[in-house]
Amino acid sequence: PGERRILQLLLDDVYGQFVAAVAEGRGLDRATVLAFADGRIYSGQQARALKMVDELGGLEEAIEAAAKLAGLPERPRLLLPRRRFSLADLLRDQLGIGGSGALLPALPSLRTPLYLMD
Repeated sequence: PGERRILQLLLDDVYGQFVAAVAEGRGLDRATVLAFADGRIYSGQQARALKMVDELGGLEEAIEAAAKLAGLPERPRLLLPRRRFSLADLLRDQLGIGGSGALLPALPSLRTPLYLMD
């Protein structure tokens, strides 16, 4: 019970900081933010109507907007993280099958040794 109460106090504190940051950053009063900051998921249109976002777009639009805000003379060169290699990727490639869901039917046969060495 004591640990649960401590955790709840911590969560309440973080939530309060979040609400305050959103209210200040978006120029909204606290009551307005509290009316929608309850864990629900909003569409882009709904978020814009609530003044949670200024514009709708994807990664390219976000990069252009950030470059403009930063006053960059040209579009920045991006260094994106490399996709990590996984055993599932190797198996998919070797078996010629699609996404990770497609790999599941093949797993039982992969558990059986293909050959044994003495």
